[in-house]
Amino acid sequence: MNTNIEHTHQSRKRSERITGPHAGYDKYGRLDHYYWRCERCGLEVTTSKLARGCWRCATEDDA
Repeated sequence: MNTNIEHTHQSRKRSERITGPHAGYDKYGRLDHYYWRCERCGLEVTTSKLARGCWRCATEDDA
């Protein structure tokens, strides 16, 4: 049971580092896309999968 609690705590820590969605604009200033950013490592992606946690930082946390 402690493992589940620890896993939930780690997931919460990871998701707190994720910001977004942020608006992305084209060279003419028009809304072009939305993106999410990991504030810890700077990874930016246009898919909301990052909202579940940064896979780049997860690898560093596990090491």
